[in-house]
Amino acid sequence: MPTRTTLTSAQLTAASEGPVVCGHHHLIVTDDRGTGRVLMTPAARSHGILGRTRRCLAALLTLAALAPAVAAGQGPVHVDPFLLSQYVGEYRLSANYGLTILVDGDRLYVRAPNRGPRLLVPTSETEFIEVESGLRITFRIRADTRRVDHLVFEQEGYGRRADRISAEVGLDPATRPALTLPEAMLERYVGLYEEQPGFGIAITREGVRLLARMTDQEAIEIFAESETDFFYRDRDVRISFRLDGGAANALVWRQGGAALEMRRMD
Repeated sequence: MPTRTTLTSAQLTAASEGPVVCGHHHLIVTDDRGTGRVLMTPAARSHGILGRTRRCLAALLTLAALAPAVAAGQGPVHVDPFLLSQYVGEYRLSANYGLTILVDGDRLYVRAPNRGPRLLVPTSETEFIEVESGLRITFRIRADTRRVDHLVFEQEGYGRRADRISAEVGLDPATRPALTLPEAMLERYVGLYEEQPGFGIAITREGVRLLARMTDQEAIEIFAESETDFFYRDRDVRISFRLDGGAANALVWRQGGAALEMRRMD
């Protein structure tokens, strides 16, 4: 049965929905005294709780740590994308273990061995949290060079230093997180787009899959990173749709530093 908590409208001054952690939905709320609370309701029947206790506790403590920020009315912390790009790189904890920091637009990700990228939520310009695991990463900047030379990796009360060994890394299209958009939203992009007569891209839809077929080539699925921006998994190419009154009237095809605009023809 869900855990029920009754708050009057006067008591409830802020609320934000959190992720599903340990089989529960979480809601961070604050009352009129500025006290942050984490409320839980079961999301689904879960098993093996004892085996996951330490990870769950770390995640719940992370949620609790975020509650005061909500109470203070601070809202989400925004970090300039240029600053995020300065954190990108390979960081070595030991000879056999490292972390990869990736950036995609205004989002920062961490990738550990045998794990896909996980979103890092900023709590300041230099400190980030991966909510599900409770991992906390703090980037350290040298005073003399003003460059990031290492990060501090903290989890379950233990902290370790990881030195930055390379800045040459990007978000791998093969593992980049993708959104699942409603069919109705995808349908507005379906059509033929041309850069010039005889050369263009045909956009088609198969259920919740969107496909792009360039002239004289096979159709390839493209994946959403936002409501209007899509990427290929097998190449470093992106397609951005331009909307006019809720319908797409053009797209921009980007590869490397080139950008090619194509007008919708149908």
